[in-house]
Amino acid sequence: QDALEREKPIGRWAEWVKGKGRTSRLHFPLKGDRFELGHTLITIAGQNKVIELDASGKQVWEKTGLNSPWSIMGLTNGHRLISSEEGCIEYDASGKEVWRKDGLSDNPHDSRRLENGNTLIACYASKKVVEIRPDGSTAWEITINGGPVELRRLNSERTLVTLNTGGRVVEVDRAGKVHWEIKGLNKPMTAQRLENGSTLVAEYGGGRVAEWDRVGNVVWQYKGLERAYSAERLSNGNTLIACRTDVREVDRQGKIIWQKKVTGVYHAIRY
Repeated sequence: QDALEREKPIGRWAEWVKGKGRTSRLHFPLKGDRFELGHTLITIAGQNKVIELDASGKQVWEKTGLNSPWSIMGLTNGHRLISSEEGCIEYDASGKEVWRKDGLSDNPHDSRRLENGNTLIACYASKKVVEIRPDGSTAWEITINGGPVELRRLNSERTLVTLNTGGRVVEVDRAGKVHWEIKGLNKPMTAQRLENGSTLVAEYGGGRVAEWDRVGNVVWQYKGLERAYSAERLSNGNTLIACRTDVREVDRQGKIIWQKKVTGVYHAIRY
């Protein structure tokens, strides 16, 4: 646009800044994880591979030859972070290994790349949660009973940990002190803290996905699944679920919006 064409929109912005802009509430920083490509990453432990589907359901990426891949995360640099019996490994878009953390107390069940560049890892058998720097050194570590299988760093700098054998989801601080928890779960596999303060939990043993509020009440659930392995609340309000037979996206009323039949699926995430 030339200068003359830009005058009107610039003028409208100037008017907004002088008027409503004075009292408008701005939110920083913007949460990049809410801007999804619409791609779905699926770990298929039974076939020792990971696949990626685009928004139309077409397969656009695959990594084979893995050793029981458990979890996966799509990174902002276009890479994928995979946890398997080989360790925690980052692959680029071509499938080339660019970073690895092995030699842990046992094989990682889940890993999350943090905003500071470190990687948060759940070690199930040794009951450890560790934060690893890019150079491989340990930045933080706690031991927690109950078999940690998934974790997420919260904005409060606390960590949400899913304890499979303990039947709990706990929120712990840097010292490992529990500040909040849900008890009595049937082999939980994943837990996601939602923007409304509730926590979305996938229960492998219970065959359900449930949303729990801060005082421990179930405010939404989706039942009748055969082994609920993972659940992710999407930015559109729907829920992405991985179970034994398939990966599906359901709305608040429980209607299936999208479904992919997969044999040996373990974990699915939209990014």
